[in-house]
Amino acid sequence: MRRLAASIALAALLSTACAGVLPASGIVAVDAPAAASVSGRLLYVRDGTIEEISSGGTRDLAKPNPAVGAFMNPAWSPDGARIAYAVRQKDYSDVGVMNADGSNQTLLTHDQSGVVQDNLWAAMPSWSTPDGATLVFSSDRGKEEPNIDLRLWAMTVATRALRQVSTPNIQAGGDLDAQFRPGHPSQLVYTKWAYDATATSTYAQLVLLDIASGASYTLTSPKETDFQPAWSPDGKTLAFVRRGAGTDELYAAPVPEAVAADTTLTATLLESGVDAQPAWSPDGNALAYIAETDNQFDLYQVGVTTAPTLGPRGKPERLTTNGIDATSRPSWTK
Repeated sequence: MRRLAASIALAALLSTACAGVLPASGIVAVDAPAAASVSGRLLYVRDGTIEEISSGGTRDLAKPNPAVGAFMNPAWSPDGARIAYAVRQKDYSDVGVMNADGSNQTLLTHDQSGVVQDNLWAAMPSWSTPDGATLVFSSDRGKEEPNIDLRLWAMTVATRALRQVSTPNIQAGGDLDAQFRPGHPSQLVYTKWAYDATATSTYAQLVLLDIASGASYTLTSPKETDFQPAWSPDGKTLAFVRRGAGTDELYAAPVPEAVAADTTLTATLLESGVDAQPAWSPDGNALAYIAETDNQFDLYQVGVTTAPTLGPRGKPERLTTNGIDATSRPSWTK
């Protein structure tokens, strides 16, 4: 528990360090550059506040307070009517859902215990497609020493019934970043951390999991560290981050319609530098992502072509300038 709590605290510290000044409440054109143009509605987090950028400007949807905690990991439902989210307190976190305008915030988990050591962590919710009937998220519920890392849980939203769908490697970093695959209702991809053969260094692979059958296959090499996967809207292409020497670079790779064995996807570099948290536009023609610039993290978008060849289209466009939380993935809907 001490190791896990320290990891979450470190993530919270990073989130604070990467954010700018908390904006005023209400609809504000706080920091979207004048030339920026976003189709649809794009969510991101700044200082624990969920913000939305669209053609109409930028507005706050959910602001932190001592009773609620700080917001993280917003995720649009497939129909754009609801937002799943995580909310963090000092020593626990929960997942919940709210309406598209930030109203009717409802917790789906209640992870605070009367005994601090029994508190739980929950984060990174993802909706099933196309029905939005299921949420998968990372949580340490079900942990037993020595395996206390985050694992994946599936929740039926209507009944809040829960079942564990992954088991993490022992104290390697957990199972994170789950994303349901469009067009394949029972399939999701996630990041699985593991130790190398020397048991001294960790790496991460992308894993394709069928939560109905339990079958799972790795999609990337153990010689790389690949994480934060994001499906294109047609479920045919994965964007993700690959760690290099002093870099975290944005890649994408086509994924076969059927996967029946471990494989290594052929990936294409889209953007170099220190990048994080890719999210596809609703039409699949662009990626939003977070990148480090001037010692802070901001939101960018870049055009992407997937046919006849996969690659970037045009130059990246900066969407924010005052810093945002780098530990929360953006989410984009129509």
